[in-house]
Amino acid sequence: MASKKTAISIDEELFRKADLLARELGVSRSQLYSSAIESLLREKEDIELISEINKAYSTPDTPTESKKRALTKDYMKKLAEGEW
Repeated sequence: MASKKTAISIDEELFRKADLLARELGVSRSQLYSSAIESLLREKEDIELISEINKAYSTPDTPTESKKRALTKDYMKKLAEGEW
């Protein structure tokens, strides 16, 4: 993968903490920053996916879906009778 060099400005205390963490992990600061950005991007994607899933499940069932759900519930109940 191609790399792109960049310069960033961060608070001095944050820089010291990041530098210490990079040394503890045995990685370069560049690797640490890249990993942190990748993690943040994955977290954002996860949040967006969960939001889309919640949106899809928050819409009320159509009458057809409600009927199918009821039929499935009745069928599963009959299958499980006497097994508990």
